Amino acid sequence: MRSIEKKLDKEQMAWFFTICWRLRTSRNKALMEEDKEEPMEIIQAANSLLQAFKATCGHSRKTMQEKGTVKWSPPPMGTIKINFDGALFTDPCGARAGFMARDADGFRLA
Repeated sequence: MRSIEKKLDKEQMAWFFTICWRLRTSRNKALMEEDKEEPMEIIQAANSLLQAFKATCGHSRKTMQEKGTVKWSPPPMGTIKINFDGALFTDPCGARAGFMARDADGFRLA
């Protein structure tokens, strides 16, 4: 990975990782749904994702505190509830995601 970082600038790295992620998504889709995408579709989808990310990067969004308090509610007995969240950062431009799985008693599973 270090050799790739030395050869590519920031823009090229973003494109490289977006293409890798989109290829993985397409592969999984083909395996699970038997729905194969053409190479050009994969490239266009990756380009759209990267452009959407760049368009959002730098724009402020209201935080949950500004929108109001959100309270967690447990799932029905015998089931698991998975909550997830993501964030975009402007300095440096990046993104993060996370998840939490809990049972009906609120016990953390993951």
